[in-house]
Amino acid sequence: MRKNILILGFVLVILTSMSLVCFSETTRLILLGGQTGGSRELQGAAITEVVNRMYPEIIIDYRPGAGVANIQRLAEGDGDICFGQSVMLKAAVEGKEPYKEKATGLRAISSFNFSMVQIVALEDTGIKSIRQIIDEKMPVNISVGDRGSATELIMRRCLEEYGITYDDIESWGGSVHFKQMSEATQMMSAGRLDVIFDSGPAPLATFQELAASRDLKVLPIDEEVVETLCKKYGYSKFYITNENYDFVTTDKPTFGNLTIITVREAIPEEIVYKVTKAIGDNLDYFYAASEALKVVTQERMPQVIPECPLHPGAKRYYQEIGVLK
Repeated sequence: MRKNILILGFVLVILTSMSLVCFSETTRLILLGGQTGGSRELQGAAITEVVNRMYPEIIIDYRPGAGVANIQRLAEGDGDICFGQSVMLKAAVEGKEPYKEKATGLRAISSFNFSMVQIVALEDTGIKSIRQIIDEKMPVNISVGDRGSATELIMRRCLEEYGITYDDIESWGGSVHFKQMSEATQMMSAGRLDVIFDSGPAPLATFQELAASRDLKVLPIDEEVVETLCKKYGYSKFYITNENYDFVTTDKPTFGNLTIITVREAIPEEIVYKVTKAIGDNLDYFYAASEALKVVTQERMPQVIPECPLHPGAKRYYQEIGVLK
């Protein structure tokens, strides 16, 4: 009897040790995405799916986030991976507005898609451009994103180049709302907003859904304003076209930046290699998940910004598939 008890005890020790080893091999990563209901949520779910499918030992926990806060949270260790905007990432590393200190310990996994400024108005308002709003001092009701977010900062910068502020809009009898995209589209659907400012990949699913019930118009941004913003802050020039939205009949100039999947430098090389490989080997899955991701290719993935170079694990994958020396 005593012998059997000893054997049973020994077996339990072995099983317990094995379970601890298995547990230690599981890696959990926090992915900071975008606002609830936005395009980043769908893209984050796609990353979570492909990584866990190829590497079950890597569990990614997607959490809502924001363009400015994501990078700061990552640098502070309150997350492991995030969607970062190239302009915000550069500003964070250099310690420039909207950041107060330099962010350190950040590396890139991959460039992703483009985040473009998209300004949409209800067709029946008669609004044709931002310039018209200013020249006619129209009493518009607009949403500019969460206060202090990357989107709101971009919009404020845009309006500043036109020589106006939120106060000017309100002095004309208009109103400025700081709303997340989901709430803003609900307000526009109900006729309580005339214009929505947003920044993200085109097409935005929320605008596509809104277009099913309301006639929309994309407002162009003056070419000279776009050029100034690109030169001053490092944004890139884009065009919103009929390929993005059915209701766009002529190309609309705008600006924006590159989305970069960013990771903490301290994450082990092997883990980052596997995450990068899961994304790069499953691009067809991303294309099916979001039309806006069709711009992502294996050749473009390693094209990140100098201020935030590739993580060694990501670099290893790109060298392995021959798109990086």
